Amino acid sequence: MAFLCEKLFKMNLSVRSFLSIFTLLIFVSCKTTKSTPVKNEEPLQRNFLYYDSAFKLSPQSKLRTDGLYFHLKEEDLFGDTHFIFRFYPDGGVIEYNVYNSPEKIVQLERRMEGNLHGYYKTMGDTILLSTAVYYDNQQNFYKGIIYRDSIVLMEDRFNAFPGAPTTYYFFGEQ
Repeated sequence: MAFLCEKLFKMNLSVRSFLSIFTLLIFVSCKTTKSTPVKNEEPLQRNFLYYDSAFKLSPQSKLRTDGLYFHLKEEDLFGDTHFIFRFYPDGGVIEYNVYNSPEKIVQLERRMEGNLHGYYKTMGDTILLSTAVYYDNQQNFYKGIIYRDSIVLMEDRFNAFPGAPTTYYFFGEQ
């Protein structure tokens, strides 16, 4: 590298000027593009196993979309950690792992970026869902049973032992 720098320094001024201008033109001519999701659409919806553009939650379903389902993961002197699922009537779901209370989380607006989000489908009292981080395609799969004021979910690990059943209790909007 030092050899190259020494050769460039010894070149006459016009050649060095030409190389500098040529390099600058190359950098200026390279366009940078910024990808942005289509307005009002989350990216890669069709890649989710349970995505259905025509989904409608059955009126007979016990699944509630007027609040969230939570599980206390860990108690702490400074606050508690909760696993939370929030379901929407259009088949969308957001999964939170938060150091906050369900009372505060239920007030959040629907936002996919930075959150685990995905889609679900129901068949009677059974629920199947998958979630992924906004920018990642690695999905988490769950299956479970819907009760009147709770759901019991298990991680669905294909070709492996299923996760332990976890009960998530419903907390309604105030």
